[in-house]
Amino acid sequence: MAWSYQGIARVAGYTLPFGEMCRITLVANTANYLLSTGGLSGFALRMYLFARRGIPAGSAVLISLVQTLLTNLVLLVFVMWGFALLLLSHNLVGRDLVAAGALLIGFGLAVIATCLVLLRRTWRRGLLFRATRLLDRILQRIARIADRAVRRSSAFSTT
Repeated sequence: MAWSYQGIARVAGYTLPFGEMCRITLVANTANYLLSTGGLSGFALRMYLFARRGIPAGSAVLISLVQTLLTNLVLLVFVMWGFALLLLSHNLVGRDLVAAGALLIGFGLAVIATCLVLLRRTWRRGLLFRATRLLDRILQRIARIADRAVRRSSAFSTT
């Protein structure tokens, strides 16, 4: 992982010796595993350590985000490969085979859609707008259901 960070930093125009990058990676990853903050503790620590070595905050964020994107894409490829091996092993039959096949196709489409959305700004904005509207509708519906439940429970308590 340190080599990957070092390569990304080099592409961004910053050269750090491998030993330095290895220490930064080890400390940041340790923070991620020790503090359950969804990766933010390691991210913040990496930003601090990069800044101490003269890398501006914007470039430090870019280096970390590119590494995160690459790591997650590789993990998704491994998940898809695992599903493909599961399907090709002929150990699944019936509903299990259909469910695994549907998940493999779904994950594959999600990876392709994610890559396309990352490359096209108008699609990204449209997707974020539609996702926000959908989430807003879902939350409004949940609020209405909860409001009705409160009204019903208060109607029963007064009688």
